[in-house]
Amino acid sequence: MTRAFGSGLRVQLVHLMRSPFDMTGMLVWPIIFASIAYYLIGIDGDPAVLMGASLGAAVMIMWSQVIVGSGFALDQQRIQGTLELLVAAPVPLVALFAPIMIASATFGVYGLVVTLAWGRLAFGIPLSIDDPAAFVAATVVAIVAIFRLAYAQLATTTAAYDCNMLSLQQTTRDTHWAEQRGNAAL
Repeated sequence: MTRAFGSGLRVQLVHLMRSPFDMTGMLVWPIIFASIAYYLIGIDGDPAVLMGASLGAAVMIMWSQVIVGSGFALDQQRIQGTLELLVAAPVPLVALFAPIMIASATFGVYGLVVTLAWGRLAFGIPLSIDDPAAFVAATVVAIVAIFRLAYAQLATTTAAYDCNMLSLQQTTRDTHWAEQRGNAAL
């Protein structure tokens, strides 16, 4: 189980780091989100409000990275036909899907840090976290909750895809049966 988890994490991190889409998002979006948050509040805003806006921008970046990263990875596996193989593998599902979540969460935490750092360095937004342990715990809970939403979206999308495929198969089977019946009458 540990080997499967380690291999999955390594593969997912390498995949994310080699993706131009993901790397551009990691380098550009945190700066854009922090800048928008700062300019929405204004230069003479209350430091507590600026910190709240900066945290909001950081959570938006984390949300987008975890949702896009996890959802896209699971969706790609479904499209490529490997998701069914993973589910049928003799390894606990947590060892197979946790690396996807953790790799996406790593990018999400990076985005959170860059967003807060950009706000501090570029705009002088004070970083005052009253309880760092609670902040870390809340970040972990947010990442898990976001991943669960991505997984639920994938399950819904997969169910709709399966229903469409069953409908298509039934239509194809009916057409084939009608053609066979028409050929037999000739």
